[in-house]
Amino acid sequence: LQYITQILFLLLLFWYLCILMFMKWISYSALSQDPAYGTSCAPSVLIIFINMMLMKATEAKEPCLSFMYPGQEALQKTFLAFAFLCIPVMLFGKPVYKMLADRKRKKYQQGVESGDTTEVAEHEGE
Repeated sequence: LQYITQILFLLLLFWYLCILMFMKWISYSALSQDPAYGTSCAPSVLIIFINMMLMKATEAKEPCLSFMYPGQEALQKTFLAFAFLCIPVMLFGKPVYKMLADRKRKKYQQGVESGDTTEVAEHEGE
């Protein structure tokens, strides 16, 4: 469980940052006929990432665009929400799992020590 949330966290945040870098290299060029996709309008990926974390957008001057692609703001908020949901699982997942496993083990040991043969028989049948 903890491994899955760590991978999800890394993919949602840092792979997205890498994808933005490639999108910038591909989309913005000195050869572009559209001034919005010229080199003077190429956004800073670092600033985009920081703004994503702060949940704000920067105003772009004409003819530049505020976002690199349509739906970028909604996608970034979704990624950020999932990343924030991963944090408690990464922090508390393993300790809670160990605590529950210890309780189950102690309950089983108490059943064996008290002579509760029904619980012992159930565990031997597994």
